[in-house]
Amino acid sequence: MQIKNKFVMLLGSIFLFTLFSCRDEESLVKGNPIKVETVSVRKEKLENNLKNLGSLSYKSKHSISSLVSGRLVNINVKEGDYVTNGQVLGILRNIQLENQKDMYENNLSEAESSLMIAEDNLRTERLNIEKQMKNLEKLKLQIQQAERDYDYKEKCYCNSKEIFAVGGLSELKLKEEELNLFQLKTSLDLMKKEYEINSIGFRNEDIESFGYEVPESEKEKNDLLLNLNTRQATNAVSQERSRVDSVRKNLMNMETLMEELNVRSTVAGIVATCNFQLGDHVSENETSFVIFDASKLDAVFYVQEQEIEKYSIDNRINILIPSVEASFETAVSEISPVADPVTGNFCVKAEINNSNNEFKPGMFVSCNLSMVDPIECLVIPETCLFYGNSENPMVICVSNGHVFYKKIKIQCKKNGMVYVEKGLDEKDLIVDRPSVMLKEGESVDIH
Repeated sequence: MQIKNKFVMLLGSIFLFTLFSCRDEESLVKGNPIKVETVSVRKEKLENNLKNLGSLSYKSKHSISSLVSGRLVNINVKEGDYVTNGQVLGILRNIQLENQKDMYENNLSEAESSLMIAEDNLRTERLNIEKQMKNLEKLKLQIQQAERDYDYKEKCYCNSKEIFAVGGLSELKLKEEELNLFQLKTSLDLMKKEYEINSIGFRNEDIESFGYEVPESEKEKNDLLLNLNTRQATNAVSQERSRVDSVRKNLMNMETLMEELNVRSTVAGIVATCNFQLGDHVSENETSFVIFDASKLDAVFYVQEQEIEKYSIDNRINILIPSVEASFETAVSEISPVADPVTGNFCVKAEINNSNNEFKPGMFVSCNLSMVDPIECLVIPETCLFYGNSENPMVICVSNGHVFYKKIKIQCKKNGMVYVEKGLDEKDLIVDRPSVMLKEGESVDIH
């Protein structure tokens, strides 16, 4: 009897469970619908911008050294100071160079004195040659006068011979005139010999012997003879002038080396390190200062390997520096050929002009690369996302008065909107701000 009653109670429980289950399904389908708000899926063009965060970095550093060695006697800067191109960073001293400079200065003074003496000798020599040329002209005139006197006396002698022949002149007087004529002839011959002697070096053949043609102009001829007869003094002046130039060049070279004792910055930038202290000996070409070049900086950021193919050299990118509220456009200047073995990212650099020293290394930057072709995507408000018990995003769609779940793949989120890559159709109705209590298959009322 008790077994029969237990069996009856079991059948009753199964009946009641079945009855209530049917009633629950009926209420799920035909019960009071839940009011929801919906939005329509629409298409929009997504500006295909790639944003990355990075920082400013030094583009290059420069090692500052001197061509000469010396003892460091003065340091004008300290680490972290901003320096300009050509600014003196430190001063060296080299006693040997100072002594050599003094020696070259003395040699230059001696050479300049020798040059002045040679120039005076040339001036004196030219005056002497001019005097000789004037004396030749004077002697030439005297010879011409003597020839005229001789011709006259010769005619007189001929007349006297005719008079003597007719007895009008004594033999003694005739002999006396003959003797005077002979004396004039001898004197004329001596003057011609003297002219020939003194004219050596001033003749036409002397000009030709130097390889010159005899000028037609008398002035040009005299100038040429003057230059030819003062060649030795002229060469002495040239030699002394060459000596002065050589010593002056040596002195200039020494002054250039002395200038190297002033260690100057080759770029405008920040002093990174000073490798020596006062009194230290610095060898030639040894790095004494290191300067970071601040005139040009690199915006350095890292790109994931699936996006690196979108970047190329000379791509135009927008740079934003939030700390100074600066925004400008530049170009990609360098892309790492290999990915980082730890992160798998590629290093990308864009050059930034910093001639005004406005930007500082280490500042954070935002780099935005605008793609040429925008992407057409389906768009819904971000408030439509429903995660439920899963990390994957879903949305709740409405169809025929009932709701059901759809998994989606998000392209990106921007300005409160979700750009969906796949999972939705353009005509779908999506529940906005879905309740977590909303079950799949429930009837809803759209308002």
